[in-house]
Amino acid sequence: HHLIAAGVEGNETTVYYSVHNGPEDFSGSGSGSVTITDKIVGIKGFRADLIVFCENSIHKLINIDDSQTVSIVSIAENIGCLSGYSIQEIGGDLVFLAPDGIRTVAGTARIGDTELGTVSKAIQPLINDLARNVNDYVISSMVHRDKSQYRLFYTDTTKNKSEQRGIIGTLRPDGFQWSE
Repeated sequence: HHLIAAGVEGNETTVYYSVHNGPEDFSGSGSGSVTITDKIVGIKGFRADLIVFCENSIHKLINIDDSQTVSIVSIAENIGCLSGYSIQEIGGDLVFLAPDGIRTVAGTARIGDTELGTVSKAIQPLINDLARNVNDYVISSMVHRDKSQYRLFYTDTTKNKSEQRGIIGTLRPDGFQWSE
């Protein structure tokens, strides 16, 4: 019921939220902002929470409808997201490109709790190379729901821009199966 703006140029560490049911009103009663100590690279709604992905950490925004208790809660302080364009939801989890691989943000049996997992060990050398050179790539991603696939594309900006590579993760009952 709010419009969220985060990682705004000049305020890369702030999450702004509009008035309840007032997407154009960022100054009225019920609107506000929360500042994080890390640069925001992406946001994604996950169940009833807003997950805030930063360069070196991950957080969630809670209690947005109560200006007295709205806050940012840390999910991870030592794992960040390399590109906001890699964040997708598949199989009830959020998937994103982290410095150490493709990771998930998943719910747990405890209400309101989340856990981080890694799902790319089978293609770790490829992910390590991608992470090491991420600034040379334009990153994009999508989910092909009919095939239960997470697709991560990366175009090398130092070469011919028509050369695009990708990684496809097909979600199986025992985890992701990867291909290039």
